Amino acid sequence: MLKAFGIGLIATIALLTISPETQWPPTCPPSEVQPLVSLPKDEAPHSSFMEWWYYTGHLKDERNDHFGFELVFFQVRLNDNVYFYLAHFAITDESARRFVFADRQEIRSRQSSDMGFDLRVGEWRMSGMGGRDRLEADMGSYAIQLDLVDMKGPVFHNHTGYIGMTTGAGSYYYSRTRMEARGFLAKNNQKRAVHGIAWMDHQWGDFDPLVVGWDWFSLRLDPDIELMLFDIWDRRSRDKLYAHGSLVDGKGRLCVLHEGDFEIVAKGRWESPHTGAVYPMPWEIRVPSFRLLLDVQPVLQDQEIYGAGPQRYWEGSSRVQGRAGELPVEGRAYVELVGY
Repeated sequence: MLKAFGIGLIATIALLTISPETQWPPTCPPSEVQPLVSLPKDEAPHSSFMEWWYYTGHLKDERNDHFGFELVFFQVRLNDNVYFYLAHFAITDESARRFVFADRQEIRSRQSSDMGFDLRVGEWRMSGMGGRDRLEADMGSYAIQLDLVDMKGPVFHNHTGYIGMTTGAGSYYYSRTRMEARGFLAKNNQKRAVHGIAWMDHQWGDFDPLVVGWDWFSLRLDPDIELMLFDIWDRRSRDKLYAHGSLVDGKGRLCVLHEGDFEIVAKGRWESPHTGAVYPMPWEIRVPSFRLLLDVQPVLQDQEIYGAGPQRYWEGSSRVQGRAGELPVEGRAYVELVGY
């Protein structure tokens, strides 16, 4: 009787000491916080100083050729009802070991709507509502027509959907971290069916990205986990100002990571032949609470976007390998480096 009780007590203690944070794949507790972001209303453009809708993803065709893509629309308020729109479209063609990008620009009144969004910059277009989005962009050598469907639901970072950016400034921020993508990619005017997984970020606020720099990572880890991490730093002093992260479990629930919960370590550097900027790469990511140790390697070093507007930045398709404790982990990522 006592022996059975003792065995049961030991088993109970063992279960209690294995927190969700030490399991892989992990689970996150449900959030009881009411988000400050309301969808689909806040999918639409706002009157804030800076806003962007950001898509990155990985596609493959029937030949098993792999492509990374980025399509982003920036909206910047110039005065009460005049806005500057800048769009970037980039393709990383892994089989051809090639990176190409293009931009479009417009100055116009705000492209407003009551629900969802329908944005155009030149002939490029992105639209969506409720996690069903459409992307269309063509730069001659490459073009995409993609329909995206959210597989998990929106993720409100920091649970509230609002995070700090610098002292006294912040950003509303939500993501759709796992969107099924299907459609067409044209390479040199040859159209091919593609499918894959995409990530969408929507951010807006009254912050100035020319004052700060950041290292941002979106990682999609097998089997069904996403991880977003960023460090923000002062461009003049290079002092770190803020760090934040989100781990999204298989059910779309969020575990918030604060400064000190993770570490991003650059293992080398690459100097751009286009701008002379020096970017850190590759990277090692450590998240002790999940026993994660990840190696992030860019598919190509040269994935820099430059020449369009005052900003230059590196936005690169990457591969991930590592371990969660003793278990192997792998996946795909996009990395953004701004301010170098």
